[in-house]
Amino acid sequence: MQPEWIAVDQDGHKIAAYAMRGDTVLARHSAAGLNDLPWDMAPGTMILVNGAAPSPANYTIVPAAPLGAGFLRSMDHQGPGDVYYINGLQQKAPAAVMNGPACAIAGFLAAHPGWDGVVCLVGDDSIWAQISANEVVSFQSFVTGRLCRLLWQEAGLLPGGGALPDADTDISASDGFDPDLFLSSLQNTLARPERLAAHLAEHQAQALLTGGVLPREALLGATIGAELAAAKPYWLGQNLALIGDHDACAPYAAALGAQGAPVTIAEGAQMRLAGLIAARHLAAGGQAA
Repeated sequence: MQPEWIAVDQDGHKIAAYAMRGDTVLARHSAAGLNDLPWDMAPGTMILVNGAAPSPANYTIVPAAPLGAGFLRSMDHQGPGDVYYINGLQQKAPAAVMNGPACAIAGFLAAHPGWDGVVCLVGDDSIWAQISANEVVSFQSFVTGRLCRLLWQEAGLLPGGGALPDADTDISASDGFDPDLFLSSLQNTLARPERLAAHLAEHQAQALLTGGVLPREALLGATIGAELAAAKPYWLGQNLALIGDHDACAPYAAALGAQGAPVTIAEGAQMRLAGLIAARHLAAGGQAA
C-alpha cells in the first residue's frame, strides 16, 4: 500500500499516523517517531505533522484562522517523504501559544460550519478559545491537568513513587466517581478561588483523619473550579464546545452544566484528524512553505 499523503497527530507523548488517500484513511499506525512509519512512500510524499512545536518565529498572532500560520517544511528529516509541520498561534497578552489545539479547532469548524462561540480544549493543558468568523480571536491557557496529576500523585493515589505519570493516566470521571463531592468541591472553589490551596488542605486533613487519601473528586472539583473562576469571561453566556477525550471532558461538562452552561462535546482525536485533512487542502492550494 502506498499512501497519497500521511497525517501525523502528535498528542503529548503519543503519535498516531494515518495513511491517507484524499480525505480517506487507509490505515492507522501508532508510531514511535517519523522514522517509524511502516508504509512505502513515493518521492515527495507529504507527511503533515500536527502537535510538534516549530520555531516560535513561525507562530501567527491572533486573531487568525486556526490554520492561518501555515506550514513549515522540515530540513532535518532524513527518512522518506517530505515533512511539514503545522505552525502554531500565539497571543501577546496574556501570553499564550497553541500548536496541536489549533488543528483540533480547525477540524471542529470544518464539522460545524459557521460556528461562533468558545471552544475549551481539554488535556494536560486546557485552552479556552473565542471563535468568531472562523478565526481564533483570543485564548487563555491553564495547566490544570498537569497540576491535578502532580497533586494526585503527591496524595498517594498513584503507584510508582516519585515518577510523574504520563498523560495517559486517567484521573477523570469513571467508575466509583462521587459527583456530589466533585460538585461541592467545585462550587466552593469557584466561589472563592483564592482559597484553592486551603480547600485542598482541608480535604487532605479530612482524609488523613479517616484513614484515607485525598479524594480525586475533591481535587478535580477544586482545580477545575479555580479554572472556571479565571475563565468566566470565556464561558458565561457563551455558545460552548469541549474538545478532548471523553473521560477528560466529562468533569468539565458536569462543572459547566452545574452553572447552567450546556456544551457540545467533540472527540479530540477525530477533530485533530479532521484538522489535518483541512490543513492538507490548504497545503495543496500552495500555502506550504
